[in-house]
Amino acid sequence: MFVIELKAVLAWTGFAIPLGGIIMNGYELTQYFENHTEQFLKLMGEEVRIIQQNIVADALGDVHMMEEKIGDESITSALKIRLIAEEGYTEQQRQDYIERQRRNFQNEVTAMQQLQLAGCPNIVAYRSHVMRPVVINKKIEGYVCLLKMEPLNSFLSAIQNQKLTEETVIQIAMDIGAGIEAAHAKGMLHKDIKPENFFVSDDGTYKIGNFSVSEGAETAHEYTAPEIYHCKTDTSEQYTPQSDLY
Repeated sequence: MFVIELKAVLAWTGFAIPLGGIIMNGYELTQYFENHTEQFLKLMGEEVRIIQQNIVADALGDVHMMEEKIGDESITSALKIRLIAEEGYTEQQRQDYIERQRRNFQNEVTAMQQLQLAGCPNIVAYRSHVMRPVVINKKIEGYVCLLKMEPLNSFLSAIQNQKLTEETVIQIAMDIGAGIEAAHAKGMLHKDIKPENFFVSDDGTYKIGNFSVSEGAETAHEYTAPEIYHCKTDTSEQYTPQSDLY
């Protein structure tokens, strides 16, 4: 398995990161990642660059517009970049958090892959992904996650300062409803249906994204179905297709 191992000098992608033998905790690792994001792009290929930063607000990763050169052609994609790392209160809590978030990222990738194979145009299209463990002193202390998708426009940004026509509102409802229906047909529950997770393509198709909500994740209370909001126990077993539709 290909891993990212932080040592005194790191050269796994052709560049060196001098760490001086210092052991990083979760906070330091996060700061380092934020200051060297462009270097981690090499995991997606040598001819990759960010052309627009933070195009979509996403609590589970920064989403940028990227461009990559393949031969003489330049291809534009949306790229979610996330470092999973946590300093934590105890060793077990930190490891539990890292593993839970790793599964969340893998769940999002799997959902997008399966729904793309089903041919649903109302789910953000998957292109590729990379997930690499970060190893410090022979121990996994986090993961670098990159998810490449079709170019995205934020739904909220697209409708900002606009008066939606009845025709547009109907189209939004039909497109988002089709995306939810496709997910449910595959036995998937989104669990976080809200405007922040809606997107619109250049041709005006409305889509659902961010399938990373899973066990132990918090959803937005203002959009949470009553049976979930008032649940006093683990909500993961209380979700139903009706919870998404609410």
